[in-house]
Amino acid sequence: MLLHISDAQYCYEIMLRAIENRIRLVGQSQMLGRFLMLLRSLVPQLYVHLEEEELEANKWAVSWLQWLLCRELPFDCCLRLWDAYIAAPKGYGFELHIFVCLAILDTCQTDLIELEQPELLAFLQHLPTLDMDRILNQAQLLYRSVKF
Repeated sequence: MLLHISDAQYCYEIMLRAIENRIRLVGQSQMLGRFLMLLRSLVPQLYVHLEEEELEANKWAVSWLQWLLCRELPFDCCLRLWDAYIAAPKGYGFELHIFVCLAILDTCQTDLIELEQPELLAFLQHLPTLDMDRILNQAQLLYRSVKF
């Protein structure tokens, strides 16, 4: 685990540079499209609810994908994610990130389905503290279910 704020900032800057390069290669709209396609197939009930509430993905999902959830999650949760992404084989960490986002949505699905649009957006922009080891395990399971 990182010991100093400056260590965390340095790692975050490295992660952001890498994700910016990935976005340039893949394209933001293509990344968002893939995420929404996976959301529709892996968490269909929540996808339908988001559609019914007319909550545009640009209002929350772009930030999730582009900023690695650092705006939405508590700092300790972000550190755990960065640790996993940095330790992952080259390229897999960013591939896994989409599935981490899906695992968070799946984990919070029961709460999210009860909310209407304004509260739903607020929840998605300010996520609670989550068990990130559980989220990472679930993300890997989701990844494997799609890849195989």
